[in-house]
Amino acid sequence: MQQQFVMVPVPADRVEEVYRLLAVPAAKRAGGADVLPDAGAAGDATEPEPVRGRVVGAEDGWTPQALETFYRQSSEAQQRFLRFLSERPDERLSLAEVSAGVGYNGRQLGGMLGGAAKRAEKLGPSVPWGWHHMGGAWMYFMPRRYAEVFVKVRNG
Repeated sequence: MQQQFVMVPVPADRVEEVYRLLAVPAAKRAGGADVLPDAGAAGDATEPEPVRGRVVGAEDGWTPQALETFYRQSSEAQQRFLRFLSERPDERLSLAEVSAGVGYNGRQLGGMLGGAAKRAEKLGPSVPWGWHHMGGAWMYFMPRRYAEVFVKVRNG
């Protein structure tokens, strides 16, 4: 059965949010209210750091074999993203840092990660990286346990 698509107008400054939402499998969004971090109410700047919202992705359950398959089936752009994060295990990297590190702007990165997330649904419990809102910015990271597998796969 061929997948059907619909065209939905989205304000340009909200496209990245839509990509992040679509990167999480529907089954994992039960209720949906806490999937994307709360942007916070006006005057909410005193909220304690480090995490303003729930971490999405990076769940336990990936096997080394599934991670290897995921990496090998990834496009060059997706591998560049996985390489960038795996070289910095457990580090929180801003969207700007990741974009600069892989050579894609936020929209391009969102599109590329959306495709990777669709493949990840078939191999693991979620995407093998995580993201959350911290200090006014979206932060990405890769757990060390997954980063070590990606480094081994790359170094063959």
